[in-house]
Amino acid sequence: MGITIKNILEDGTLGNGTLLAGGENINNEIKMVLILEVPSVLRWIKGGELLLTAGFVFKDDINMGVKLIRDLARQKIAGLVIKPGQYIKEIPQEMIDCAEEMNLPLIKIPSRLPYADIILPIFENIVSEQYSQLKRVHEVQEKFFSILLQGGDIENISHLLSSLIENPVLILDSSGNIKGKSMVPREEHDELTKALQEYLDNNPEFFKNKKNRTTFSLPWRGKLYNTFVVRVEYNLKNPGFIFVVEYFQALDQQDCLAIYQASTIIALELKKERAVFEAEQRLGSDLLEDILFGTIEDPQGIKRRASFLNFNLTQKKTVFVIRSSSLDPIDPEREFYLDNLKFDILKNITGIFKDYPGGILLSARRNRILGIINEKNPEMLEQILKEVPGKLDEVFQGDAKFYLGVGRTREDLKELRTSYKEALLCARVSEQLNTKITLHDQLGVIELLFELRNSPALTRYKKRYLDPIQKYDQKNKGELLKTLQAYFKNDLNLLKTAQELFIHKNTVNYRLQKIHQITGLNLKNYEDQATLNLALKADMVLNNR
Repeated sequence: MGITIKNILEDGTLGNGTLLAGGENINNEIKMVLILEVPSVLRWIKGGELLLTAGFVFKDDINMGVKLIRDLARQKIAGLVIKPGQYIKEIPQEMIDCAEEMNLPLIKIPSRLPYADIILPIFENIVSEQYSQLKRVHEVQEKFFSILLQGGDIENISHLLSSLIENPVLILDSSGNIKGKSMVPREEHDELTKALQEYLDNNPEFFKNKKNRTTFSLPWRGKLYNTFVVRVEYNLKNPGFIFVVEYFQALDQQDCLAIYQASTIIALELKKERAVFEAEQRLGSDLLEDILFGTIEDPQGIKRRASFLNFNLTQKKTVFVIRSSSLDPIDPEREFYLDNLKFDILKNITGIFKDYPGGILLSARRNRILGIINEKNPEMLEQILKEVPGKLDEVFQGDAKFYLGVGRTREDLKELRTSYKEALLCARVSEQLNTKITLHDQLGVIELLFELRNSPALTRYKKRYLDPIQKYDQKNKGELLKTLQAYFKNDLNLLKTAQELFIHKNTVNYRLQKIHQITGLNLKNYEDQATLNLALKADMVLNNR
C-alpha cells in the first residue's frame, strides 16, 4: 500500500495537524491531492483524493459544509484537510460530528502551513511508490517469461507465483483438473487439494461463473480461509482458474498484480498446450480413421506414422468405443454436445491413460469416441477402462452420460475393424442395459448373434417378430418398440419401465397387451419373452453401425 492518512500525520507532512474525526479510516490510501476552494473541483473526484481547503466553499453556510462532508464521504475520498484562518475561524462542530458519523478522516492544520509543503512530499511519495510498483511488475514479468523461455510449464509457474505471494496456489482448467499447484509447506499439498476439490464438488456451478475474479471461504482444518480466484481467459469455452488461499497472510496490491501477471503467462501456456494437444490429436485421429475405415494398402507406412506418435502397432491391441447420450430427454439438439465438449472429452480420456504404457489413439465421431490401445498390461488396461465412464460423468455433470464398449484383442491391423464393430455393439449394449462398460466377453448370446450377423436367417428372424411392431408404431406414431426395449431393460418390471418412460404403469401394461395382439406373443409366457428378447438383440446386432 502507498502513503496513507496515518503516514502524513506521523511524519510531520501536516505540521501539527490534528485528526478531528474519522479515525476508523486512518489507513485510507492517498492517490491524489487536490485543493478545494470552488465547487467545480468536485466533478474531478474519482476516489482516494486528499482534499485541502481553507473553507471558502462553506464560509457563509454551515449546512453547505455538512452537505459537503456527506458528498465527499460517498465519493470515498481519502480525507479532508481544513486550514482555518483566512475564511473561517474554527471548523464548525456540526461538520466534525458529520465527518465522524460518515467515518471520513477530518484534519485541522495550522493556518500558516503552506499547501506546497503538504502537496510536494505526498506527490514525491506517490511517484516513488508507483515507480516501485512498476519496477516490481517488470521484475515479476521477467521472472515469469524466463520460466517460459527455459521450457517451464504451469507447475513451474505455480511454484514461482506461490513464492512471490507467500501463499498456496492451485491452477485448474475448466474441467477441474489441477494443472499446477504449490503449497507452503509442501507436505500440505494433498490435504489442501482435497479440501478445494470437495468445495468444488459441492459447488458444481462454480466453473460456470463468468466473473474475472471472485472470492469464497474455503473450509479447511476447522477454519474458513479466504480464497481469491482469477479466471484465465485462453479459450472462450474453456477458461482456466488460479486459486490463491490466504493461508499465511492477506493479499496486498502487489500480490494481486503478480497474480494477474501470472494469469497472462498461464493463458499463453494453456493456449500452447491446447494447440499442441489438438495437433497431436488430429494426427492420431487421422491415423485411427485410416486403420479402422481405410484400405490399409501400406501397413508399414501406417506403422511408421504410429511410431511418430509413440504408438506401437506391432503389439496386440484392442478397440474401445465410448457412446454418449444427453441427460435431457426433451431436447434432442443437446445430444452429446460433441462440438463444444470434444476437446475436453479427448483431453480427459488422454489424462486417464497418461500412466498406461504403450500409448493411445483417439478420434471423435458424432456421438462417440473411438480409441485404439495396446494390451501391454491387460489387467491394468481393464481396470482403467472400467474407470473411464464414471470419471467422464463426474467431469461433465448435467451435460451427457457415457457408455463404453470394448472389442476383443487383435494383432493384425485389418482385424481391428472387427474389434471396432464388437466395441460399438458393446457400447450400444451398455446404453441399452444402462451399464457403464461392456466387454465383448460379457455379451453372452449377443456374441453368437454377432457371428451370425451376415446370415439371412438372422434378418428373417428379426423381421418376423419386430417388423409388425415397427409398422404399427410408424402408422400410429406409437412407442411400442421403445416400451418393449425398456421393459426388458428393467427386468420385466412394470413400475420401473413406467418410471423410465415417464408414463403410468397401466399405460405400459396396455402397450404390452397391444404387442400381444400384433405378434401373438404373450409377454407373461417365458418362451414368448425369450423370443422377443432375442429379436431385440438381433435388431441391435444388425443395426450395429
